[in-house]
Amino acid sequence: MFNQEEFIAQLSELISIDCGTYTPAGVNKIANILEGYFKEIGFYTKQIKVSDKVGNLLIATNQENPTHFDAVLLGHMDTVYAEGLVAKHPMRIEGNNIFGLGSIDMKSGILTGLHTVYALDKSILDKLSICFICNPDEEISSIYSQDFMGEYIKKAKCSLVLESAGKADAIVNKRKGISRFHVSFKGKSAHGSTPKEGLSAVIEMANFILKLEEFNNEAAQTTVNVGIARGGDAGNVVPENAELDFEIRYFDMDSQKVMMDKVESFVKNPSVKGVEITLEQLSFKPPMNNGAESQWLEDLVVAAALTAGNKLNVIASGGGSDGNYSSYLGIPTIDGLGPVGGYWHNAEREVLFLDSVEPKIDTLKNVLVKLSSK
Repeated sequence: MFNQEEFIAQLSELISIDCGTYTPAGVNKIANILEGYFKEIGFYTKQIKVSDKVGNLLIATNQENPTHFDAVLLGHMDTVYAEGLVAKHPMRIEGNNIFGLGSIDMKSGILTGLHTVYALDKSILDKLSICFICNPDEEISSIYSQDFMGEYIKKAKCSLVLESAGKADAIVNKRKGISRFHVSFKGKSAHGSTPKEGLSAVIEMANFILKLEEFNNEAAQTTVNVGIARGGDAGNVVPENAELDFEIRYFDMDSQKVMMDKVESFVKNPSVKGVEITLEQLSFKPPMNNGAESQWLEDLVVAAALTAGNKLNVIASGGGSDGNYSSYLGIPTIDGLGPVGGYWHNAEREVLFLDSVEPKIDTLKNVLVKLSSK
């Protein structure tokens, strides 16, 4: 029986902590709380330090010293939000909606996995070898934790990702890959009254951004976002330096190559002749494109949902997740097993729809029951 009051209390504790990716103390608070929950149900836990820059990776298994897993359940503990924002946007409940930082992305997903274990008969759990992987840096493409996670994912028969599909009646079998970059522009300063004596790094950056916009292409199903752009030191000086961060998203590596060839051309051929452009890749997340190896899992999840009275559609998503990585490793992967909500990465509006939690628990429970007999 789903204990909604307990779920809300646990969620309230988790989303009342600043835990942006680069707030490792906050992420470790989350890890400690979750570790306590897992220990209460007899799981074996381990925290792994992956970097000084981010929090710890949390591993929780129901078997001691396992050599294989029937399933890994993937979730992440970090958010995109800066330290201090939790105080400005505390959790609030309005009817069926729970607002708060990380409410849908993705504390509720991890708790959905936890409450699924609560709901399993011990006889079923004892037949299974399962592993929860709670990641500290998914919001920056898991650049520090990925290799550590891979050691566990490679031991698994399948990967079940607790991210939200965004829709109540859906699971995800396809996600876009993500490549993130930093670009620096080096021009020549001059007095603002004689701009032709200088080389404006900011003007070159502006032209670069406009060129990138062509990647927002519905037909090719590619997108680009420039998340950071800054340059110059004073209003009366031709700016010598500028920099930006951008990401591209794509469903296949051919599309990524087309975009990267163009980016490299932009770098080599500045609009403002004489400005030097330097491109640095920050992270890479491969696209999730399930092949035949995942069909049995997709069929199993859809059947498990029907057993619980839930009809699921299988969809593609433009957002990335750690499911991209498990799929890349060749592990059968299904994503979108977390609850439903909206407004990811929006401090004012991020929301969990509470009535979506129990159906997801019922589906995931039936998935694990079916896996226990395979």
